[in-house]
Amino acid sequence: MAASGGVRYAISSYRLGYLVPLASPSTTWAISPVMGGEWDRFEARLLRYYHYDLYYFNQMFTQLEAYARQHLASSGLYKYIRGIYNPVFRGVNITAAKCYGGTLDLDTLETGAVPMRNLSPATLKALRQVWIWSNFGQVKMRYARCAARYGDGVIKVVDEPFRGRVRLEVLHPGVLQEAEIDAVGHVKSARIEYERLDPDGTPDRPTCIYREEIDQGWFRTYRVKNDQAELYPWTVDAHGTPVAEWPNRYGFVPLVLAQAADIGRAWGATPFHGGVLDKIDQLNDLVSLVFDHLRQAVDVIFYLAGPESVDEVKEGELSGSTEDDLDDTRNTRNDAERSRIAIYTGPEGSQPYPMVAPINFEGALQAQKALQLEIEADWPELAFARLRDIRLDSAPAVRSALGDAIDRMKEFNGNLDAPLNRAFQMAMTIGALGRYQGFEGVSETDYDAGRLDFEIRPREIVLDELTQKERLDFFGSTDAPPRWTWEALGVDEEKITEAEAEQESKAMQVAGEVARVLAGQGAGKQQGASQPNEEEGV
Repeated sequence: MAASGGVRYAISSYRLGYLVPLASPSTTWAISPVMGGEWDRFEARLLRYYHYDLYYFNQMFTQLEAYARQHLASSGLYKYIRGIYNPVFRGVNITAAKCYGGTLDLDTLETGAVPMRNLSPATLKALRQVWIWSNFGQVKMRYARCAARYGDGVIKVVDEPFRGRVRLEVLHPGVLQEAEIDAVGHVKSARIEYERLDPDGTPDRPTCIYREEIDQGWFRTYRVKNDQAELYPWTVDAHGTPVAEWPNRYGFVPLVLAQAADIGRAWGATPFHGGVLDKIDQLNDLVSLVFDHLRQAVDVIFYLAGPESVDEVKEGELSGSTEDDLDDTRNTRNDAERSRIAIYTGPEGSQPYPMVAPINFEGALQAQKALQLEIEADWPELAFARLRDIRLDSAPAVRSALGDAIDRMKEFNGNLDAPLNRAFQMAMTIGALGRYQGFEGVSETDYDAGRLDFEIRPREIVLDELTQKERLDFFGSTDAPPRWTWEALGVDEEKITEAEAEQESKAMQVAGEVARVLAGQGAGKQQGASQPNEEEGV
């Protein structure tokens, strides 16, 4: 039985958790496209994203046994390698936090995690509404993490005319199967595909493939089942009528792409692009080997002379316990197992000795530290995680020590700010076209007329609170003009001018009041002086 329009809208609005690509990489895929010449192909992108996910969750040596075997074989890594040192999760989160970390300023939108400037009262009201409808406090970090984790960030501006809303939705870059991008990075057409619940599904087949095709002329949505695509009304129009295709009245494709690092390709690279993952593998290879040999040094195997078999060796003499000491409890059995010693037997007359390979552990640790420093040289943002261990007593000292990391983070922030600002402008135009609540002062022609020239203010990577306080204290202890204090606090020139004019007006009013009071007092004295003293009389 087919679902009604309202039920269909409710069901289709539900996503299968977090939007993810349709398939995981096949074990037959080659590793080479990850960094090779096929960078922009969808299959290469999907493999790349999956590969990065394994590192992000520290599962690169545990998930997908066949894939892991291929990865180890292609890199010549130790068979029992583990993810002991893996800074990808830490580095991605540091980069994202330095981009949009913190809370939003929903009052003025001029401070907080995403500080704006050049907002008019009308655009401020409209943008605040977009942030609220989008749950932007959470969405902003998802956008930054996706870009830092995959190298690509995707935001879709979603129009919901039936609800009278427009919002921003972050997509996994792997669901964007095709995108035509012009010379300046604007999307001209796109195809989105991912798995979602089928409104007409059955218990044995509850899902299908959602496909959406967008260009500058039309929106079309499809349901794909058994490799057959059919137009399907996944959404409803302003009147609640299910629609499968409708004209694009905006004049643009409401989709923006961001690159964490622009390497001259259509799709971006991560902050750890350029051999960092290979060096992480080599470090884990070394550390896993060293740890295993340390374990052998503790849980040593002995070569024992004399007995021809282990059965001739009394367990109690070796372990300090007998079979009578064992009971049926798990803990006691584990204790007994840990107290046993593994041995090999040899001919009588040979000497017993521990079978441990001679390892230069000090040299191995030095090699480990050298590899860690090499990784940080390629990915300097990781040094921010060690700031708590570095004694730097001022912001300038931090900037001097971490200059390369700060410059890379500023580049990342700029690469994400411009697409995000375009998404804000698209949302303004869509909200104005729909006459949505909060957009009364915005027109669909404002962008072309240059009235949507607001932008995201650059943020300091290292806050300068100490030196700023010192400057403000100095200004307060001298006769420095108030303008210097306002400028140090980052107040816009226009607002400073308005405040100065207001202060000057108030000062003139006070001066006028004082002048009138003084004039009144002077007149009173003059009148008193002109009258004769009664005692002087005649």
